[in-house]
Amino acid sequence: MFYNPPIMAQASNTLSGEQDLDLARALYEQGKPVEAESIYRAVLARNPDHFGSLHAVGVIALKRNAPAEALEPLQKAVVLAPDSAEAHNDLGMAMATLGRPGDARFADAEPSGAARFSLRR
Repeated sequence: MFYNPPIMAQASNTLSGEQDLDLARALYEQGKPVEAESIYRAVLARNPDHFGSLHAVGVIALKRNAPAEALEPLQKAVVLAPDSAEAHNDLGMAMATLGRPGDARFADAEPSGAARFSLRR
């Protein structure tokens, strides 16, 4: 299939939010991350605080070996869902890849005081 970003964005505008996400997930699973990212970004244009889309955009950037691009969406995702171990891990991976291992040990304390996240080496 030929990829045309404006067509994908237009198609996304006609779908419901859930249909957008289902299509984006399916495209990603089919090995079409560029097309999936286009839809996730369309969702973010309508809802900038959509955790799943922020996380997905960050993960896709990591898979493209673009950790600097992954930082902002992953940082926002962690703020929105501080209990998401996956988002914390992916943010830690981006930071470690950028040579910021001290930042990668991002730890957020539970009310009990126990560390909830620490990047494993």
